[in-house]
Amino acid sequence: MKKIYLIIIINLMVVLLYADEKSDSTEVPDNFSFFAYPYAFYMPETGFAFGGGAILNFFTSMKNFNRPSQIIINGYYTTIGNFSISLDQEIYFPTFSFHPNIFYDKMLTRFYGIGNNTEDITTADFKANKYGMTITFDKNIKKALLGLIFDLSKWNITDYMNNPYLNNGTITGSNGGTSSGFGFSLGFDTRDYVYLPENGHYHNLRITFFRKYFGSNFNFTRYIIDLRKYWLFGDKVLLGWQYFSQFMTGDPPFYYLPALGGSKIMRGYFEGRFRDKLYMATQIEATIPFIVFGIDRFGAAGFAGIGEVAGEFNNYSIPGIKWSLGIGLRYLLDKNNRTIIRADVGFGENTVGVYFAAGTAF
Repeated sequence: MKKIYLIIIINLMVVLLYADEKSDSTEVPDNFSFFAYPYAFYMPETGFAFGGGAILNFFTSMKNFNRPSQIIINGYYTTIGNFSISLDQEIYFPTFSFHPNIFYDKMLTRFYGIGNNTEDITTADFKANKYGMTITFDKNIKKALLGLIFDLSKWNITDYMNNPYLNNGTITGSNGGTSSGFGFSLGFDTRDYVYLPENGHYHNLRITFFRKYFGSNFNFTRYIIDLRKYWLFGDKVLLGWQYFSQFMTGDPPFYYLPALGGSKIMRGYFEGRFRDKLYMATQIEATIPFIVFGIDRFGAAGFAGIGEVAGEFNNYSIPGIKWSLGIGLRYLLDKNNRTIIRADVGFGENTVGVYFAAGTAF
């Protein structure tokens, strides 16, 4: 716990040093705004990590001020030799949007087997490199979004180490491989703002078909349902709710199986601590603003969630539900474009995670 508190203090100091009165106006925003920031975090599976990021906000059209485009570059290095860099882009035009995201990771990570009750073994580590991209194109039809998806990733398993599941060679994807697929999405978006929304909802269904004739080494289909709702109470308390589910059919590689945990939902669990073909989770988060040293850009967050993975729908059970609780700190980098950075501490069943990221969790 001392390491967790130390990381929170470090990130708070960085935010305070960065704090100024840029972009205080809530009138028509500037066409461009740019922010860069360092950060640090600690998790048992990664050790200490040090990195930085940069955010560029801009408008392709000045007609809709609640839809700024955003480019985020993020990278970090950990004390156990992990390296990650990503480029996330959300480009909004008046009638359509374009979302190309690219990533590369060199990592010492973990695989605990498949299922909702896998053993917390000490030999779960393995080494891998992965890289790829996801591209989504969404066409606006009134409040509806009709989209096309391209998803490509390449995994290289560089060292099985002593992982018992990967060493026996029976797990799909234990030799790595390429996953390539095309799909479509259907959504409805009534949010008042894309980033840090206060009212409205966002509902999205995504289906991606990974097939060998698309260049994939594996045949499987991924279904994602993402439902979100936002409320603002008394101009102060922001409340968000999300339901998220991911289902797989066919024979996906183990690293593509829906993974419980991570920095967005079921925070506190190592992402992939539990994996299986079916995953359902829901969470709520409340944020309240506060002032530090006269700076009115801070927020305190509390969140809670439940989730579970299963091999089949009839395998879900109330005793198998996992829980997640946590608190977080928010800092509003850009008031006009509603850009935030966040630090979260999440707790689960005998586990804890610390996260630092740009943008809201959902």
